[in-house]
Amino acid sequence: NRPVIDPVTNPVREGFTILLPRIATSMQSVTRSRLARLKGGETGFDPYTNAVSDVYQDLYGRGSFVGKGIYDVRAFQQAVGRRFPENSLLSHDLIEGEYCRTALATDLEMIDDCPAAYEAWCKRKHRWVRGDWQIVSWLFSKVPGPDGFKIENPLPLISRWKIFDNLRRSLLELSLLFFLLAGWLVDPDSAYEYTVVALGLLIAPVWFDFIFALIRIPNLERLRSSLRLALFRLLKSHLEVFVDLIFLPHQALLMADAIIRTAIRRYFTKKNLLEWQTMAQAEMGSSQSFSLVQIYLFAAPIIALIAFFLVNGVGAGHPLATLVVELWLLSPLVALWLDRPPPKPRPLTDQDRVFLRDVSLQTWRYFTDFYSADDNWLIPDNVQEDPPIIAHRLSPTNLGLMMTANLAAVDFGYLTPAEFAARLEKMCKSARQLERYRGHFYNWYDTRTLETLAPRYISAVDSGNLVASLLTLKQGCYELLDRPIIHQRVLDGLRDHCLRLRDTLPASSRSAAMMRLFESLLKTFEYKPTDLFFWEGILDDAQETAARLCKHIDFL
Repeated sequence: NRPVIDPVTNPVREGFTILLPRIATSMQSVTRSRLARLKGGETGFDPYTNAVSDVYQDLYGRGSFVGKGIYDVRAFQQAVGRRFPENSLLSHDLIEGEYCRTALATDLEMIDDCPAAYEAWCKRKHRWVRGDWQIVSWLFSKVPGPDGFKIENPLPLISRWKIFDNLRRSLLELSLLFFLLAGWLVDPDSAYEYTVVALGLLIAPVWFDFIFALIRIPNLERLRSSLRLALFRLLKSHLEVFVDLIFLPHQALLMADAIIRTAIRRYFTKKNLLEWQTMAQAEMGSSQSFSLVQIYLFAAPIIALIAFFLVNGVGAGHPLATLVVELWLLSPLVALWLDRPPPKPRPLTDQDRVFLRDVSLQTWRYFTDFYSADDNWLIPDNVQEDPPIIAHRLSPTNLGLMMTANLAAVDFGYLTPAEFAARLEKMCKSARQLERYRGHFYNWYDTRTLETLAPRYISAVDSGNLVASLLTLKQGCYELLDRPIIHQRVLDGLRDHCLRLRDTLPASSRSAAMMRLFESLLKTFEYKPTDLFFWEGILDDAQETAARLCKHIDFL
């Protein structure tokens, strides 16, 4: 990718100046309040299973810049360095992205926070809308130049449509509120129909998203999990629409304020065009007794009361319309409720712990089943089951992960410290034989020959993953020095293996005598020994019972 600047008008006409990652919400931020959990969207860092697309990128070959990305600084400076009037544009991301051309890179992901307080969320939206209305001039053929004089607008039609679409979204709450009030007052006999249409406009996108999610289910193997996720999103989206309905008058007032305030500052006072607050400052609250958001929040119920009396006064008091107005009255209380932290998750039950430990054991089996001299005691990158193929290659990330997996196995009781030390020594011995460049491991090696695979290159990401794993490994090894030689974790790990073996046996092969041996073995692992003599007795009993169990299994 190389951006090509138009020599006449200066915007980028080919290639891309900005590579835009997709933005995900941090898991930590969505736990701060109910609002953050509702508005935060999907959380976590998983670029491999959640690849997304953008309609503008897919259809027109250019994405929409949102302020975060990888820049070609030289091209960016040339395209927009002296493009706009000074100190006049608050929200410049979209307009800069259209001059510079932006590409959406769906395999890159950036983690961002979500506002925890309703007031902070409103202030951010208010600022965005003010910024969107400041660039309304770019809808037309003449736009302000750097010196303030009008020049030709070089933006294509699709870029102007993006600007118009942002303006359209800012008018949604105002339009819906006007539609409802006008319908209830002008045509009281059709109050029910007007209310249903307004609710339908809010809910329709939710159901379209659900239908498309069902259409995009990749295969029948993932039908159950995909359907569960789609239903969860459907329920969450309905809840979000319900909250949006409650705050409809408040949001309409805020949007009207943002639009009028921008027009006055842009065309009359020429002051405070760049007024804004960071999200952190907004969440700290205003030094004033009442902020703009709070004033409109308490004005919204007043509008609701006026609407209630007017609607009932003209005989349009349909129960559905009355219910909507009553919801508007609750908006200040709902804002307080949304600002509170979400309820704490229930504690893990014994059944949950058994399930999670079984998952950990099955995960660990990969790291021990493919641990062999044929691969120089290094774990292959991946294994395909159908058809069976083993990828005999290793990356620095794999190297760090296999070491920390062994450390985790000690914590779970699947390895003793002595076994862990022996395995780690073999891995380190093999790792020392790998060719490196200035101390850095190359990105791929053949685990059987330890040769570097082509193309030979260094990955900063993989090197960073390895360093993080080694730091974790170092601290884990220090901890092991202070632990007892044998710990309760060993019995917990043996119990996990016993349960996995029992659950793997076919039902037709489970004799009464065999099940009694399993129960005896599981009860043995529930003891909590306090001294070495106690340990010796437990392990002797477990060894004897396991030997008898093996004889039964050998007859199968």
